[in-house]
Amino acid sequence: MIIVKIHSGLGNQLFQYAFAKSLSLSLDRELKLDLSQIKKQESVAGKSMYRLDKYKINQEVLDDNELDKILRLSKGWFSGNKVSNFLKKRMGYYSKNDFVVNEARYDLVKQNIDKLEFIYLDGYWGDQKYFELNYDRFKNDFEINEELDLDNYSLKNEIINKNSIGIHVRRGDYLLHKELFTILDKEYYEKAIEFVKSKVNNPVFYVFSDDRAGAKELLNNLLVNDKVIFVNNNNGSKDYLDLELMRSCKHFIMANSTFSWWAAWLSSEDKLITYPTNWFSNIKFQLEYENYNGPNKWVRI
Repeated sequence: MIIVKIHSGLGNQLFQYAFAKSLSLSLDRELKLDLSQIKKQESVAGKSMYRLDKYKINQEVLDDNELDKILRLSKGWFSGNKVSNFLKKRMGYYSKNDFVVNEARYDLVKQNIDKLEFIYLDGYWGDQKYFELNYDRFKNDFEINEELDLDNYSLKNEIINKNSIGIHVRRGDYLLHKELFTILDKEYYEKAIEFVKSKVNNPVFYVFSDDRAGAKELLNNLLVNDKVIFVNNNNGSKDYLDLELMRSCKHFIMANSTFSWWAAWLSSEDKLITYPTNWFSNIKFQLEYENYNGPNKWVRI
């Protein structure tokens, strides 16, 4: 069995599911979603955060009875320690090679991961390398499972029928965590806009942001003579509908955001897509990110 911990925002949840699904297909294993962490985060935040149920993801969720059989994971597990005999007995697993796997551990065990009888995935998995092998086998899972309302339906059609350039400006929670994330400045957006405009005739810019006023202040001087629509259709628990609109744009200027990343990834292949060189303000995370290579044809700015 493979169990994946689901947590954090929509973009992260999609990465977590994508890797777990791909791995389950490669190993021909049962897959279940552990929602215990996202439920805790919802309790702290006082709002809904789980979004995979908005997609055509027909995946079994680990129920409370099964969760009761799993002891809370201790920090020591992340060093690669084997599951205790006590835990194996309670779960009914007796292999000597049962592991909790995060990104660092995966790099060590991936060559022999098929030998692990039980796998608990606990990470972010924010790279297409974790799932692209089997992506075509489950890509339809990322279609939303509801009809768009009239406003979103009309805007999506407009976006499809224009030379639409999606721009994502991520601020919101990043402003509260400046020690972790870069707040992208005008220089990135100016270079990205100039690049796209040099390739696209009669562009129409659709701006998506969790801080509409901040996005306007950031971009207005860069798009003085252009047609610009600041999208404000969906907020909060409807963010997945913004993602649906974003993925419909013909070309895309990403922010340093997994939400942005999935809008770009889920769009058609024949697009101009830019993504930022600076993702993190945290030096350690930024150095790790600098080893990341976006999908073919994505332009790093």
